[in-house]
Amino acid sequence: MTGRISILPPPGPGGRLDASVPGGVVLHVRGRCAFRDLGGGRLVMLRQVHGGRIAFEPGGGEEADGMIIRRNGRCPALKLADCASLFLWSRNWLGAAHAGWRGLAASVVANLVASFPEEPEAAFIGPCILPCCYETGGDVRTLVIEACGGNHPPGRLDLVEAVRSQAEKAGLACEVYWTGLCTGCREDLYHSYRRDGTTARNIVWISG
Repeated sequence: MTGRISILPPPGPGGRLDASVPGGVVLHVRGRCAFRDLGGGRLVMLRQVHGGRIAFEPGGGEEADGMIIRRNGRCPALKLADCASLFLWSRNWLGAAHAGWRGLAASVVANLVASFPEEPEAAFIGPCILPCCYETGGDVRTLVIEACGGNHPPGRLDLVEAVRSQAEKAGLACEVYWTGLCTGCREDLYHSYRRDGTTARNIVWISG
């Protein structure tokens, strides 16, 4: 990724974030706060299966871990606990990819970048678990590094670095926005599967 990474302002209580960025897009995150306010358009959600498939113009509920939709009032949305995510936008299109270690090994980020119909204006990496809280075994770490490259601390995975590296190799060169926060550390803001062992999820989407 030859573009710069910009850290977003801190979220509000419970991880709530609604950040306007250039391109007429708003980045939304709901963590431990109430989900009753999911404004900004009609959310489209997939049945996420930790793979590499990208769905084009999905209606919702399809088995896939990425999607590309037109900018017509619908919003790509992902349910996440510790997995990373990548959102893209351009004049006419919005895209999203759910990028845990399995998805990264299946090249979900590269598939999204390669399939995106226009040059992305910018990108957003959603909150995820960071290396400080993500100790992992050799096989998992090896699979991700082989698929993504990047620099990772010994015995740990850096999902943001993996997303960044895989996207860059696929040709992404735009500015990238990121929260800079760890779902594992910030119990006050986010749900974390590794920390809590529950099925509670954070919701991340873009609108505009």
